[in-house]
Amino acid sequence: MNFEKSQPHLFAQSGNKLIHNDDHDGNLTTNTVMAGNAKTSPYWDSVKCSVCDKLLTKEELKTYLAGSSNHQHCYACKQNGSSTTNKKRQHSPEHEVVSEQQPTKKRRTISSLKKPIASHSIVISPDQERALQFALEGNSFFLTGEAGTGKSFILRDYIVERLKEKHGAQHVFVTSSSGTSATDMNGTTLHSFAGIGLGQYDANTLLLKMRNKAKKRWKSVIVLIIDEISMIDAELFNKLNHIACKLRGNNRPFGGIQVIVCGDFFQLPPVWNTSNMSQKQFCFESAAWKDLIGEKIIMLTTTHRQQDPEFLKLLREVRVGKLSQESRTMMQQMVRKEADGPDEYGIRPTILHTHRVGTDSYNQKMLDELRGEPQTYKAVDDARLGYEEYLVQIQQKCQAREVLQLKPGAQVMFLKNHPQMGICNGSRGVVKYFTPVGDSDKKTLYPFVQFKNGLSWSIDPEPWQIEIDSQVVAHRIQVPLLLAWSLTAHKSQGWTMDSVHFNLNRSFERGQIYVGMSRVRSREHLTLSSVPTEEMIRPHPRVLEFYESICKQ
Repeated sequence: MNFEKSQPHLFAQSGNKLIHNDDHDGNLTTNTVMAGNAKTSPYWDSVKCSVCDKLLTKEELKTYLAGSSNHQHCYACKQNGSSTTNKKRQHSPEHEVVSEQQPTKKRRTISSLKKPIASHSIVISPDQERALQFALEGNSFFLTGEAGTGKSFILRDYIVERLKEKHGAQHVFVTSSSGTSATDMNGTTLHSFAGIGLGQYDANTLLLKMRNKAKKRWKSVIVLIIDEISMIDAELFNKLNHIACKLRGNNRPFGGIQVIVCGDFFQLPPVWNTSNMSQKQFCFESAAWKDLIGEKIIMLTTTHRQQDPEFLKLLREVRVGKLSQESRTMMQQMVRKEADGPDEYGIRPTILHTHRVGTDSYNQKMLDELRGEPQTYKAVDDARLGYEEYLVQIQQKCQAREVLQLKPGAQVMFLKNHPQMGICNGSRGVVKYFTPVGDSDKKTLYPFVQFKNGLSWSIDPEPWQIEIDSQVVAHRIQVPLLLAWSLTAHKSQGWTMDSVHFNLNRSFERGQIYVGMSRVRSREHLTLSSVPTEEMIRPHPRVLEFYESICKQ
């Protein structure tokens, strides 16, 4: 990927040793180095400009961590065009470390790529533009649509950024029902923002237990974003409305806060306990929803992930639980006892499971079967003093693992969105070898990955961060790859995956099969262990009724 930022505190390990030095003949040597405590990470008060050696300000540091700068430059040096002596890495033989598994044939370079790199400018669809303008006008509303219509994309990359420009970043809070989604949005979980813990008490008790820091957030927020709203139930939504009104002294819905909720109720539902299931309600059934959202709903209808009309028809029928004979025939043609073999690049389909049990151990087993010692990358986690609770969110919910082990031949998935590079969150690839990065006296090995779309990149560490009041309060820095021989359907929500074999044994949650099948771009890249029964794909009748009412508006 050629992300050139130097991360001196993030080393590549080989066995119990850290590879980071060259001898005088240019050969890699190893020194044993103790991994540093995350709390000693320099990111809050000791990062210096690569040119003038001046300590970076908070805003300069934020720019560096956000990935908009290739080096840790202060604004003055950046404007003057100053540069470090490090040159942008090219994918050429003289910059590559050849592992024992590296083939002798000519290595792929940028000039030999099959497909052109995507343009930096991304055109949004008319319905996405409508959602953006509706948000800028100050409306609270529900943003929904099928999988692949770009809900999270327009929310994260356009709506949130424009609203921060309008109101100030300290007044726009980005949240999600799940920690994984929240981290991807550079936000927090809804529970964490609200200061309600697990939220199991009544609203008045939650208010009594709430810390002053959370109360301050409720009073300062102008816009509240809630992603993955399908996993929030009516009871919690009503509690949050009550808390907002009380703390802000305002009886308007949510105390006058502009609230934008986003998601698809046909996908994963709330996690309910089994008692009194008949009394459980979806968020859209709450009194607070009716007052706040009502009929202010924007349905995205332009599908960006899939282009095959027959495959789109199949996915839409799976979504609503009504399969035509043509769709059943198509699914029967997808059935395989096992996943297909590797493609021309050596990339195998990811086996998608409905349960997490066994996925991690299977990935480790497949890695162990590859030759050679693994390169090990240990994440650097840190948080500002007083914000340790967000460090816990990063450590528990970040898609990037605390420890990542790789070998040549490892099946991997990319965890960041870089459409200008032709890859996105969910892009599949295979590690070909490792490239040395750094000054002549200190090198770190990073993986060189061949992606399924024909592009090849060297992958460097990137940050996942949580922002509160326009400040980065916690982060994880790690190589943005995940072992991808096997994953769960639940974890795949929000991804665009290149190749999937979906194991449908023991599907247990409504919407789960739709989530898994809708990850891929085309039917040619999806196989199934069996054809699902009608019971397995049947959505909740109240969800079906809700969306039918939307279509009538």
